[in-house]
Amino acid sequence: MGRHSNKQIEKHVDDSEKLVEKMQKLTETLQAALEKNFEKTMGCPLPNIVRAKVRETEVVMVYSTDPKIDEYINGARKVLGAAFQGEKLDVINGMIDIVEVVASRIIGTGEIKAGIHSSAVNTGHYVTAAFAAVQKATAKDWATATDFFVSYYVFVVFKPSMTQKSMLAGRPMLTAVGPKPHVEMKSLAAKNYAYSPI
Repeated sequence: MGRHSNKQIEKHVDDSEKLVEKMQKLTETLQAALEKNFEKTMGCPLPNIVRAKVRETEVVMVYSTDPKIDEYINGARKVLGAAFQGEKLDVINGMIDIVEVVASRIIGTGEIKAGIHSSAVNTGHYVTAAFAAVQKATAKDWATATDFFVSYYVFVVFKPSMTQKSMLAGRPMLTAVGPKPHVEMKSLAAKNYAYSPI
């Protein structure tokens, strides 16, 4: 599964064909909910890998004490560094700020909140968005010692086509226009943060 997943949970699921099937169904449900929320919130479908400069997706299984915000920030930094070699550091840091805002809203309080968490900012020539669909998995349903959480998340950076620009126009989440210094991106990402139940 995901590189951020708890290996104990991952092994527990992988050792049972029934749980593997159950996890596949849950993953499909979370993915569908996230993609529907993305289109509703952003006004356009989630760009595919061909249209996006960056499109990272991952399924993560964790106990509430596992996630570390720095892991997600460092992951975004590596992906962006590879995709945007030569780009101004302020632009890349602004994109990273969006990941940090969403990750901190999900796990920053020490208690993971189930639902769909998202933020997006127009970072200059690109739209940068981080979306995560998070579901609680109970110990009873999954035969684990304690409850855990499953999340499907997407980090995407794309240059909108003319059609996408018209779809994105007027969306409250994208009212702020870049490029802006990265110190402003974090406040814009926080302002543009949205939550909805699954």
